Amino acid sequence: MSPTIPEISPTLSLADRRATLMKAGRIIVVVVHDSGDFTGGLSSVLAPYGSTITYLGRRESYAMITQKGPKPSWFVEKRSAKGAGPTTVEAFIPPAGTLEDHEVDNDKDRDEL
Repeated sequence: MSPTIPEISPTLSLADRRATLMKAGRIIVVVVHDSGDFTGGLSSVLAPYGSTITYLGRRESYAMITQKGPKPSWFVEKRSAKGAGPTTVEAFIPPAGTLEDHEVDNDKDRDEL
């Protein structure tokens, strides 16, 4: 028996269609390099995944590690201004089914957003 594929509205954006098909708990990595120009409501696209970024300027870079579903304790995001060099993020993602009692401070090197 093949798995049931959910119906997807043709009026949804490509990002919304992909998010609909993605299972909860899947790890999401978003990287923008060199040009972050985006006029389509960035916060509405990334906010469901925990992002607080509302705007990326020309030639800014951005990185985020999160998951689909509730914002994880290991969530991290960072952006860098034009000419500031690469945006680098790291996150310790505990194995599925383990307690997150040993949370790592993923914000220790975070720049102001």
